[in-house]
Amino acid sequence: MNSSVWKDGNFIKFRTDKEWCFPITSEGLCEASMAGCFPIVEWFLKNHIEFIQEEKSYYSRYSLFITACSMGNVDIARWMVKDYPALLTPFVAEEVLMMASTMGELEIMKWMYGQVPDAQIDCDHNFPFEMSLFLQNYNICDWLYQQHPNMEFDEMFVSICGDPRYDLEVLEYIYQKDNNIIHS
Repeated sequence: MNSSVWKDGNFIKFRTDKEWCFPITSEGLCEASMAGCFPIVEWFLKNHIEFIQEEKSYYSRYSLFITACSMGNVDIARWMVKDYPALLTPFVAEEVLMMASTMGELEIMKWMYGQVPDAQIDCDHNFPFEMSLFLQNYNICDWLYQQHPNMEFDEMFVSICGDPRYDLEVLEYIYQKDNNIIHS
């Protein structure tokens, strides 16, 4: 066992600048994945594979991978893919793009799209772009637009114009991307 990871009764612990402590349960594995505590996730997957359920349940490899990605834990994501390459499918990549856009995690979005370039960057009616736009994460919007420069803005613009949650800055951003959006 890694000297920095140790078992203490019903808990697994890891020390960095602080001490991490997770119960040795499926919940502990999920919490470690969310927290980005790579040595603990690695320990769980090497020593307690029984906590991983194969179907798409809350404790499946798929769910743990999506959780790690949505929290921006790229080290855990890379390790999980190395251990289980079947995670690299367009469906999973699109889920990651949607979840990571919600959390503002551009690095993981770039990494995942680089792994699965045939994933639809405009999945689920352009959810990643619209969510990033809503959250005013323009760096993510710019990256998504670079990947899909033929993005259609007409319906999005009309929808945003009628939604009081968006301010003028968002409309100006879209207009900069497509200044033909306003037809006479």
